[in-house]
Amino acid sequence: MLLHKDPDISRDVAARWGSVRGTTPREKQGRINAISIMLSKGPGHPQEGHGLFTKHCAICHRLYGEGNQIGPDLTAADRKNLSVLLPNVVDPSALIRPEFRAYNVVLHDGRILAGLLADSNAETITVLDAKNQRTVIKRVDVEELRASDLSLMPDNVLSPLNNQEIRDLFAYLRSK
Repeated sequence: MLLHKDPDISRDVAARWGSVRGTTPREKQGRINAISIMLSKGPGHPQEGHGLFTKHCAICHRLYGEGNQIGPDLTAADRKNLSVLLPNVVDPSALIRPEFRAYNVVLHDGRILAGLLADSNAETITVLDAKNQRTVIKRVDVEELRASDLSLMPDNVLSPLNNQEIRDLFAYLRSK
């Protein structure tokens, strides 16, 4: 709702839910440090991590030919280096490559779409969302198109996982 940048909507959001703010860089670094320590406390099981990758990551990422190509292909990524991998998972908006820049598309009918620009021509744009759904929009229906500072990948992707599941997922990501 805040993407509308409408003062009345912003006031209503604040009245109902209070101040809405993102996690600070210091909080994210604290989370990265905590997960790093937790990962060192016990082994992960790559075979269990594979299922977690399929459920939580493969909708957007590909690894060794498995998964979708919304986000970066992880096969050639520096996955063995935890100091590279962990910040990318915990704080995906810190560094977004241009080809994976998300856009917010505000339509004249009030809808807002968020996703990658999968295609763009003089007549239409195609938005690819985080669920791998493509939406073709006529340019005449677009009120505003702006690049987002946020990655399509949520900051809290690890939140539904317990400590052992996080160890298993990272064991799988860092394997092979």
